[in-house]
Amino acid sequence: MKAYMTIKGRIVIPVRIRRKFGMKEGTCVRVEMDEPAHRIILTPITRNYIQNLCGKYKGKGLLAALAKDRKAELVTGDKEFEQVEKEINVRWL
Repeated sequence: MKAYMTIKGRIVIPVRIRRKFGMKEGTCVRVEMDEPAHRIILTPITRNYIQNLCGKYKGKGLLAALAKDRKAELVTGDKEFEQVEKEINVRWL
């Protein structure tokens, strides 16, 4: 399936895809790059997407688990990140 970009950088997502993923006007879309594969990844942030995350981070500090999952580098003073300090780069305030 093809989509074309406008002069302002806008891309229209085909209706079939929008319906399949429950996307409506105003739906937030996360944009990521997969540089090795030379791809752009669009993820609609819908209720279904958020509900699917609920079990993934159950029983953990959500931000710490997300930072670990994305191998983030953080600057923080929040003690929640002590549990992942050995797994990601945390610089303390």
